[in-house]
Amino acid sequence: MSNIHEVPSDITFDKFPVIDRRSYSEHLTNFLNSKSKEGYVLNLNAEWGAGKTTFLQCWYNELKKDHPVVYFDAWKSDFTHDAMLAITESFHSQLMSPLKENEEFCSQAISKGVHLLKVALPSLFVGYLKHKTGTDSDESLLGDISIELNIDIENDELGDALKETMKAMLSQKKKANGIHTFRKALEELAESYLATFKNMHAPIYVLVDELDRCRPTYAIEVIECIKHFFNTKNFVFILATDTQQLQHSIKAVYGQGFDSSSYLSRFFNNSVTLEAPNIYEFIQIKLPELSSSNPTENIALLFIQELFQWHNIDSLRDIDKIFDCVEIARSKNKCFKIFPLILLAILKIKFPNYYANYSSIGGVFYNTSTTGSRRQNKDLDLVPGKIYSKFQITNQSNIFTDYLLQLVLNFIDNELQHGFLQRINSKLDAISLSTHFPQFISVALINKELELAKKKDYLSVLNFAGHFQ
Repeated sequence: MSNIHEVPSDITFDKFPVIDRRSYSEHLTNFLNSKSKEGYVLNLNAEWGAGKTTFLQCWYNELKKDHPVVYFDAWKSDFTHDAMLAITESFHSQLMSPLKENEEFCSQAISKGVHLLKVALPSLFVGYLKHKTGTDSDESLLGDISIELNIDIENDELGDALKETMKAMLSQKKKANGIHTFRKALEELAESYLATFKNMHAPIYVLVDELDRCRPTYAIEVIECIKHFFNTKNFVFILATDTQQLQHSIKAVYGQGFDSSSYLSRFFNNSVTLEAPNIYEFIQIKLPELSSSNPTENIALLFIQELFQWHNIDSLRDIDKIFDCVEIARSKNKCFKIFPLILLAILKIKFPNYYANYSSIGGVFYNTSTTGSRRQNKDLDLVPGKIYSKFQITNQSNIFTDYLLQLVLNFIDNELQHGFLQRINSKLDAISLSTHFPQFISVALINKELELAKKKDYLSVLNFAGHFQ
């Protein structure tokens, strides 16, 4: 059986030294190992862009050295419309399939899982269950009442209301029995796995990812299935979510007045937060070629951070969209300068009118001079009321950021010549700027061994770059 939840073995903490989270994972592991005896469900809360998936996959590859681990990508199984079946399949492919010595047990556990699908799903999905099986309207249930509930009564002695009550009682009893049976199967699975692989230790970790990307009803179904049916001894579940986004999903199902926070708290034993990297760290992750001890490259990283801050972009989600253009440029057979590539992506996504103007005829976009004085044409003011600041390129030279941004755009067309820089009307050290600026902008290059890209090449890359959602 193919495993759609497979985690690449080369995703390790060593690959992400900028935001080293190995120590945090070790802290969580030690804590959760102590909580495994009766089972535990932990909510790992992190906003979009904090690196939930990367953290879980790195942690998975650490955990599997000593523990059985299941990785469940909820979003990849969303299409199944059946959380119980999807979770059971992930257990089969990652835990039961390796038990070659115990094929009979595997078959028995799967059989119990299928039975559970019919009689023990959460009450939220009773309507779905009735549609699939007709269980709630099956009159044969009444024939089992005497046996199941120890009530000696003839069917024709029951009124309609009492029939419905009896059927509900029987259905509830079967649900409770189904939950008990399935949890017992999980306990046997854990014991069998640990007995077969003696180098493995309890608990069994189950890492659940991408819940906040799922359809609201499916996300709820996954959470309820885990809490009601899979939460048993020797199993630890970690559900990585953007909790605020998940709460919105729950309200989409139950209504805006629903207390989604209290609802979620019922399903988790505890909640911890995975802090997002700051913008500088995030840029380092996205541009590893600039993450070095070279002072010039450190200034390049700071300048990219300045690009985002000047344009009032502080969301990691938005910044990640902008970095799409960098990934596209990597696949092209041209050398691209990273500064203008990112700046053009910002213009296209945040200021499409200005980007369209630049694409067709070029033009000035930034509304200050080298001295910070406001230009007369207010239509060219990208960020009205912006407080302008200077950026220091070298120890000798700094320049107003927005003017520097204009120089970056001009460099795409190779328009800057030494004489142009000499004519800058400011108190700056123009000679120093003319010496260092071309070197500075050429520090951050993609495919540096290839032919230098022209304006049309940059526009070609941007035509494939993503948009904000």
